[in-house]
Amino acid sequence: MSDRPAPLPAAPPRRWPLDVAFFLGALLATLWADLSQGHLAVALKLVPMGLLLFHLTLRLRAGEVDRRMALSLLAGLAASTVGDIVIAYLFVGGIAAFLLAHVAYLLAMGLPRGRPTPHLAAAVPALLVGGTMAWILLLGGRVPTPLMVPVAVYTTVISAMLARATSRALVAPRTPAARVFFAGAVLFVTSDALIAFSRWVVTIPHPRAAILATYFAAQWLISAGVEPTSRARAPTVSS
Repeated sequence: MSDRPAPLPAAPPRRWPLDVAFFLGALLATLWADLSQGHLAVALKLVPMGLLLFHLTLRLRAGEVDRRMALSLLAGLAASTVGDIVIAYLFVGGIAAFLLAHVAYLLAMGLPRGRPTPHLAAAVPALLVGGTMAWILLLGGRVPTPLMVPVAVYTTVISAMLARATSRALVAPRTPAARVFFAGAVLFVTSDALIAFSRWVVTIPHPRAAILATYFAAQWLISAGVEPTSRARAPTVSS
């Protein structure tokens, strides 16, 4: 009899029809937003986000993913969905909703474990990116005065989110899920940078398409970056 412990069952595969539906919905929302603005453009953005919420909820209820992390991610996705609506009509309100989303994503990742020095070192590039954005937008006088405080707070929080995602991907836990989450964090920062720079700094061709393409990809990667649970069920083989 072998003394080796039995291997943990593999996490079940993602439900690919929902992923396909998400990407089709994201493509439609992105193309429509590039062509036209209005209530329909806002409504179309809710389709892919609703599918992400539904998919992650299914995975949570099936016991496939870490409960604490999944609940925080669901809160972040919900706040982002609210932000998708509000930002079309009130920019500051949209910033507030997405700020809450990034706080939820920070909570989802938890505090760093082990020695702090490697985590801090891994976070330096992300903090430099955030500092550069703040220098261009705030110290460069690009942002209107009434928006300087909200933009400063938002830039600080999203930089912290990217820094934490970087430390998880490079230091610990360095799991496949942590690397996927990191890719999503990078794209989210890219999407937000495109919003800010196209609004206040430079002219970007088809800005809405670029913003939404990176945004939807970021949200998909972040939701896919939830850590699986050791109790995840192995795939079943139909007879």
